[in-house]
Amino acid sequence: MNRGRTQRWYIGLFQALFVGLVFLWVIISILTTVSFMDGRPNYSRNLLWRTGNEMRELEKNIIESVDERKTEDSMAQTKNAVWKQFLDGITLDEMYSRSSPYIEDLLTYMNQAKIVRTTAFTSGTQFKFLLKFEDGTEVIAKPMRHPRNFYWAYNETQPFWLDEERHASEIASFHLDRILNFRKVIPCVGRKVNFTKELIQTTKDPLILGTLKTINRNKCIIGYCPPWFCNDEHPICESEGFMELSLCFKIPGNFHLTDHIWSQGIPEAKIWKSKNVCKLELEKEENSQERFFLDTMEVALFDHLIINYDRHHHMRYERFNWNKSFAVIIDNGKGFGNPFKDDVTFLAPVYQCCRFRNSSYQHILSLRDRLGVLLRESLLSDPLAPILTEPFFEALDRRLNKFYFVMEKCLEAFNPKVVLAEKLLPT
Repeated sequence: MNRGRTQRWYIGLFQALFVGLVFLWVIISILTTVSFMDGRPNYSRNLLWRTGNEMRELEKNIIESVDERKTEDSMAQTKNAVWKQFLDGITLDEMYSRSSPYIEDLLTYMNQAKIVRTTAFTSGTQFKFLLKFEDGTEVIAKPMRHPRNFYWAYNETQPFWLDEERHASEIASFHLDRILNFRKVIPCVGRKVNFTKELIQTTKDPLILGTLKTINRNKCIIGYCPPWFCNDEHPICESEGFMELSLCFKIPGNFHLTDHIWSQGIPEAKIWKSKNVCKLELEKEENSQERFFLDTMEVALFDHLIINYDRHHHMRYERFNWNKSFAVIIDNGKGFGNPFKDDVTFLAPVYQCCRFRNSSYQHILSLRDRLGVLLRESLLSDPLAPILTEPFFEALDRRLNKFYFVMEKCLEAFNPKVVLAEKLLPT
């Protein structure tokens, strides 16, 4: 009996000692944590015994290491950012290549990126927003002013200089430019935003907040621009809390402006409508070389197709040697105003000079009687589709046929090798 008790006592004592030894081993393991801060194992010091200065130094090293990794990750993201791919892809000849894989991703990015700041974009005659995204990228946003089936008459009652910009025109112009294979228009996409959360709550701009009004229970902006466009009779309003915008990528840098000799402005038009001014243009040194002159012929066709009376300058990107750069087709908000109104005088540069880029002309020939169909299909991909009413697609084919007629007359009258060339050749 006594022997059994004695055995159990020894077993209990052994178990207690074993548990104690395990506990002691755990404590020693913690206290002898290996430090690699000096580049090699150090068993003589441990985290629990570090001085205040040592702990602060350790914390500083950890923070610097984390910040360095965050910087590396940010640089990698910037390097691979779709907007950077787009900017890196701009060349002297085009805004982007025909095979660019990133354009659709860029449009999606502009449509979905978080807006962190909204300001008024004061350049030009009509009100626009300048939107900034989280990564610092900026876009120029034009608001919806009228429904899709509102047409401008282009007559004495509604003259072209009082025409308001259309967000749908910016979107359609980008898609049309791609189909024509010019690739001169800056990428634009449609986006529907929450007027209060995404615009008003992200701005401190008095040019926006100072012109806020409520009209028919909708929040509206009068905006800041010349009074014939920014007034109480032309408010920019939400619809059920939302607003449609066209977003066009804002390319950093400056553009070189050259006067458009065939501008539809009244003083300019009086000159070229009374005489052929092409000879004077061909004598200019900047038109005697590189690509600019033939680019202006393509811009003339483009404006003829969309009926854009608002082209007063040609613009070239100063990021490169601007006198060798292609002509950027920018600010197309006044196009697509009336599908029933044609104006062949937009083709004056073509029929006065009888010059056109051969590669572009050959491509355009392949679009006969199907340009409207191709644009309709392309615009279906935009988040705000439908973008244009059906009559516009019919108008494009009709207007393109007028261009074919002009070119046929030029080819009959002059040497085809002079009329159609990749570089400007002497007559």
